[in-house]
Amino acid sequence: MKPFRKVVPALALLAIVAVVAVLTFRSAPVEPQAGTAGVPAPAAATASTPAAANGPATAPTVVPRAGTSAEPGLDGFRRWAAEYAQAGVAERDALAVEGRRLVAERRRAMQDLIRKDPKAAIDQALPFELREALPADIAGLIEHPVRARGDLSVMGAFGGDASAPRASYERVAHVGGRDYQAFVYGSRVDQMTTSNDHLLGVAVDDALNGGVIALREESHEVVSKAEADRILATKTLWARAFAAHAKSGEDAVTKADETVVVTGDGPALFCCALHAGQSASTNFVDALGGAIPSTGRSAVIPPTHAQGDKRFLVVRLRFANQASDFEPISDSALRDKLEMSRDTFARWSYGKLQSEFVYTPVFTAPRTEEEYAALSSPESQMTRDMLEIAAAYAEGGQFPYNATNFNFRCMVFESDKVGTRYCGLAQVGGIDSWMRCAWSISVFAHEWGHNFSLRHANHWEATSPDPIGPGVHREYGGRYSTMHAWFATDNPISPAFNTGERWQMGWLSTNDVPTVRTGGVYRIYSAEATNLVAGRLYGLRIPKDSRSYAFEYRPDFRADGVREFFTDNGLVVMWHANQVPFTSGAEGTQVLDMHPRTYGDGESGTVDSPLLVGRTFTDPFARLSVTPLRVGGSGREKYIEVEVRAGIPLSNSPPVALARAASQTVAVNAPLALSVTSADPDGDVVSVFWDFGDGTYSADDSATQEHRWSRAGDYVVRVDVSD
Repeated sequence: MKPFRKVVPALALLAIVAVVAVLTFRSAPVEPQAGTAGVPAPAAATASTPAAANGPATAPTVVPRAGTSAEPGLDGFRRWAAEYAQAGVAERDALAVEGRRLVAERRRAMQDLIRKDPKAAIDQALPFELREALPADIAGLIEHPVRARGDLSVMGAFGGDASAPRASYERVAHVGGRDYQAFVYGSRVDQMTTSNDHLLGVAVDDALNGGVIALREESHEVVSKAEADRILATKTLWARAFAAHAKSGEDAVTKADETVVVTGDGPALFCCALHAGQSASTNFVDALGGAIPSTGRSAVIPPTHAQGDKRFLVVRLRFANQASDFEPISDSALRDKLEMSRDTFARWSYGKLQSEFVYTPVFTAPRTEEEYAALSSPESQMTRDMLEIAAAYAEGGQFPYNATNFNFRCMVFESDKVGTRYCGLAQVGGIDSWMRCAWSISVFAHEWGHNFSLRHANHWEATSPDPIGPGVHREYGGRYSTMHAWFATDNPISPAFNTGERWQMGWLSTNDVPTVRTGGVYRIYSAEATNLVAGRLYGLRIPKDSRSYAFEYRPDFRADGVREFFTDNGLVVMWHANQVPFTSGAEGTQVLDMHPRTYGDGESGTVDSPLLVGRTFTDPFARLSVTPLRVGGSGREKYIEVEVRAGIPLSNSPPVALARAASQTVAVNAPLALSVTSADPDGDVVSVFWDFGDGTYSADDSATQEHRWSRAGDYVVRVDVSD
């Protein structure tokens, strides 16, 4: 039976067993030497279909638009179309001959106008009433409305043939399965390449090159009464906006006031032109909310609280005292955060959690900030108020915001009076959360982690050189998890849930993270793997008392996007409760700092907390020692091999070591050779760890090193040898 490893820990043992060699070098300064293409295919375009060749039995009353264009090809056809629409069936055959001659002129004129003045082209487009009356062969040749989601590619051009110079920027709209040359005005001039955008405008098709399109600046279009009637009779509405009107305190409206607005998602019905206009003054989509569908299906059946297919309801709210157009977060910004949350949860859970998010328009709460703040539980009352409004708001539409249809509910607001003690708040193991500020993927993930049953990721701050010696509990200090205080970042590689937390939620099984009670050499892979591989380990758990040691390898961890030496070359060591769910608020994971008090106090002191290759951690009371031996692999296939000695007698003789340096003095940035020779009385294999005294360490378990110091000074080099 091989005894567990023993390491001589620090300078105090130097005179006794001579295992820690202390070398002081003088590093002398030296004199300086002289010396726009769209990607995924969007949803099919929603465009009006021309009517049959024979017009309606009763000719519609047509009121031509005020003003005339500077294009005679447009005006001539428009006058003909008005005459055709009002003509009887017998007269239309003769008129159609003239229309087929004029349509070619209009087609060319509209193509030119789209290129020269896209806003004017939209204004001069043939109205619904005239377009619907046209013969099918003529209607197929003129401009038509485009209303769909699509991709807008903005491309910068440089150089080329001087005789045929290109525009500085070119745009291509991929919508309805067709690529159009796109022409824009207003705010779209400064727009960059976007995907799945609301693309509305007027297009002229071309069988050879796709055609041209003039894109509206807005993401919506208010349709005429005639088109609205057709939509209400024949199409499914995307959403309805009625119930909130009764809560607004405004005068009642009648059916005649109803207004239809079209976006890239389809038509929506407003109670009145006033509310439609208020929505249009900012962004129409904000007024209706939307949905972020899941990208897959979870294989976990039956689902658990943190696994399976889950639906989240996100309610945006303004308080009664805030301005009527105030919004805590815009539609586009919220969509970005929710899409990131959906993709992040799917990745972190290895597909075991698939999320769908539905978000509401900005609702006005029935109380002021001061009224909520005066309550003993403003969050509970806020949730009751807003869920009642949300459930009624879109009744009968595609997005009925009924809380019973969702697994989790989230209130998003901004206030300097309500919830001032937090940016985010959530029920641990519950379904409700509240986001007040700094909306980012880290805040959303942190609070929803609480909903999934997680508590904070913490840090045990030792007050002595012993990582598990006397110390204090630091709430939020566990920097390797989004459950610490890593707020306000949308970094896609920001800290994920740690291995212990993923194990707790069932995302990692006991096969992925086994509990070890006997010694051996274990290969631990990065928990950031895209897919779990059967037979691989993604962590270890070793019982201690009411807690277990939890070990993980996090080479993909980034602090502010920077890869870290310690996580690349070391093992993260934590304490974690043996039983879940927890019964005490102080529990959760606790990171143990394997180099305590080297980087200062608090979280900043845990930058070097991983146990580096060649160094041994020992808990004599748990009869445990752990030594990382080497790292290997690359990318998401990286791993660390760890030797564990556990559950065996403590009898062991320490090794004896002698360290040497090629010189006691070395120039700045000049290499210095270091070496250590050792012998173990029991004949055990030893591991070697170097601390170069300048904040850097070895990571290769080698008895020989070559090191350079970048600044002049005196440095103490320490080498630990463990068997």
